[in-house]
Amino acid sequence: MLNYITSNLLKNENILYFGHRHWIVLATPVMWFVFGMAFFLMSGFVKILSIFLLLTALATGIRACIDYFMSEIGVTDMRVLIKTGLIARYSLETNLQNIASIQVEQGILGRILNYGTIIVCDTGYLRSPFSYIDNPFEFRRQVLKQIDTRYPTPPKPSQ
Repeated sequence: MLNYITSNLLKNENILYFGHRHWIVLATPVMWFVFGMAFFLMSGFVKILSIFLLLTALATGIRACIDYFMSEIGVTDMRVLIKTGLIARYSLETNLQNIASIQVEQGILGRILNYGTIIVCDTGYLRSPFSYIDNPFEFRRQVLKQIDTRYPTPPKPSQ
């Protein structure tokens, strides 16, 4: 599952944390499937609607599975690496020293189910959001921990 990250490691670079998408990305296709099956059990014109809903469930399910299983999120002792997608791919690889902040956004459902959007902000003002990340505060903690380990804040001079 770490194919992209492991194939892009630098010499002497080690993976310290691996995150992933939250299972919530699979909820929409399941919802379409449940509605489709409910309408299928009814009679008349509603059965035609059920076929449309089941095809929608199939299409969104394929996309959600690709999104869930083909996304990789990793923190190494040198960088943050994130890859999403299969054919249309988006990737972010940034050195720890270039990270200005990691923002986390969570709605009410995200707080309840522990998922959210992480936004990686680098020193060049690039903002890269990644949605539906499982345990986003742990990801942020791991990044900040590695930044602190690799680039500790110098002590303040005494006056």
